[in-house]
Amino acid sequence: MNELATCIYFSLLSAIIAYGSPLGADSMQHTSGSSSSSSVDLGKVICIGDSITEASSTHPPSDGDGSWSWRYQFWKRLLDANVSHKFVGTRTSNKNGSSSYPTYKGLSFENRHEAIWGTTAMLRNKATSKFLETLATEGNTPDTAVVFIGGNDFGKTNSAPAVTKRVKSIIDKLQGDVGEHGNPKVRIMVISILPRYNGKPPVNPVANNPKYEELNALVKKLVRAEKTETSEVLYLDLVEAFSKPPGLLYDG
Repeated sequence: MNELATCIYFSLLSAIIAYGSPLGADSMQHTSGSSSSSSVDLGKVICIGDSITEASSTHPPSDGDGSWSWRYQFWKRLLDANVSHKFVGTRTSNKNGSSSYPTYKGLSFENRHEAIWGTTAMLRNKATSKFLETLATEGNTPDTAVVFIGGNDFGKTNSAPAVTKRVKSIIDKLQGDVGEHGNPKVRIMVISILPRYNGKPPVNPVANNPKYEELNALVKKLVRAEKTETSEVLYLDLVEAFSKPPGLLYDG
């Protein structure tokens, strides 16, 4: 089992369900036609991110579920908990093709998302208005959003405050504060940027880790400010869980 996926799907499940409230009967959605008696309804769920969220279809079998992304394991836990949901997004594959997802409880995983290998918060922000418009025309405006982005933005000229502004812009568009296709009642979870290591085994912290720490601190403050009377915005800090390598830290 991918250590990263394990941590994320358990944390997401507990945090979203703990803070989530029913969206109402009109928004009730069930993956692959499944039924639910749960009082928790995540509605239409969008996952916005980079390689960690997209995953690659070409991870070797020795990587186990490395080609599936944490989204698949999260989906299985939602089914186990009988939580109403429907994954939405304009993207329907992974890097280098489509991964093969085993059925679970007789249901098929819907591989829909807004994650791209190697992408940045800057690029996902630029695309947000467009994919929200497309989803709106399909009747799939998100009710719940998981935003896991920003680790690839840092270069010679990017700063933590600049990346934080890009994350804020994504949140504003999801909430409908910017653009015409957001949802003022959307529930948003923003996930911290994980520390990174290199070497064999990967035990050497990369040079950007202090920048990730600064970004996480700023985004944590941002999340508190972005919460409204109708839109719950949450912050999930996974740094502690991934601060002591080595582990199965490959993307996906």
